[in-house]
Amino acid sequence: MIESKILSNVNAFAEKYKSIYTGCLHYKNEREETRDVIALVENILYALSQITTYSLEKAEWGFAFLERLFNFFTPKGFPGAIHEFPHVYSDKANLDICLALTFFLKNYSKVVPKVHKLMIEGIKDQLLEILSKRELKPLDRYLFETCCLKSDRKEIEISTFFEYEKVVLCRLLMGEKVVLSWHKTLDVYTGPLLETYYKEGNPLSSLFTELIHGTGESHMSLFAALLPKKGWQKWLFFEEMEREDLYINHRAPFLSIHFEGASFVGQGNFTVTVCYDEVTIALDPFEEMDFYFTCSCKNVILVDGIKATVFYPEERVFLKSEKKTIILRFISQKEGFIGHIMRGNRPNQISKKPILFDHRIHLLGLKKTDLN
Repeated sequence: MIESKILSNVNAFAEKYKSIYTGCLHYKNEREETRDVIALVENILYALSQITTYSLEKAEWGFAFLERLFNFFTPKGFPGAIHEFPHVYSDKANLDICLALTFFLKNYSKVVPKVHKLMIEGIKDQLLEILSKRELKPLDRYLFETCCLKSDRKEIEISTFFEYEKVVLCRLLMGEKVVLSWHKTLDVYTGPLLETYYKEGNPLSSLFTELIHGTGESHMSLFAALLPKKGWQKWLFFEEMEREDLYINHRAPFLSIHFEGASFVGQGNFTVTVCYDEVTIALDPFEEMDFYFTCSCKNVILVDGIKATVFYPEERVFLKSEKKTIILRFISQKEGFIGHIMRGNRPNQISKKPILFDHRIHLLGLKKTDLN
């Protein structure tokens, strides 16, 4: 079952970041791993996840650990990390903890002893009072009002993939039906082109691969563990896809093409037409433009069927993965160009290693004076 896999992912996550000396998770956030701090949000989520296992031993440990963590509460709320206590407070930590306690009480209050329930409700009520007086960012205000205060849900503009994940999960935790913008076969996001991050050669672990397949070991597992043990999957729906083997998302100026084992992304002024596995990119006048293709031992870029580092408008570019080949045609009606194939990193690569993880296709526009 997916629910048991999510809990096993929580345990795997904990084993990776839990210190044998402090008993706490030493993890800061989803983008930069560090063992220098003990963040309150992740540790409170971990304590709550142990209570949801229905194991008496784990639940007792979870309540005891939760009580220890609640000692870091101040009149202004929680700090982001234990070492900041008592001089610093964090509205982000206060909101995430308030959300976590709200979801936990909604889905698991029946299995919580009265004394512990009163303790959790007391902290939650104080956080509600604190946050109601704060100036929150639009998304934070939206989540606080719709989830914690249970106000009528309004529309919210989402600008990053992390925000999309959080909104979807919060709606699921509140028991709402969600139509998920996700390609089940290729495991890629299919909604408006929000920035998704890559770490080395792979996209960052996503909440959705956990909810659908139970695979992953990520920060989001901790929140997902607060879902009820049964029934939440009936709230999850998927958009219908035209093809299972290929997904193309072009919402100017962004383009992404996904197929098994690879992705091709770019940004610029162009139009895209598709005929089965052949994609034509008609370029508007430009000076320089970059596209990126997943680099691995099974992926290769060919020009008219052979390896090359330079190509011209009349030549076709083949993107080959282990099981599929996509043919690209770059055309320009108004001016010429030359294409260079090299190694590079897509802009949303977060790894700090001095390594190039992608194939880069660099197009250089040529004016008429360059062609003479």
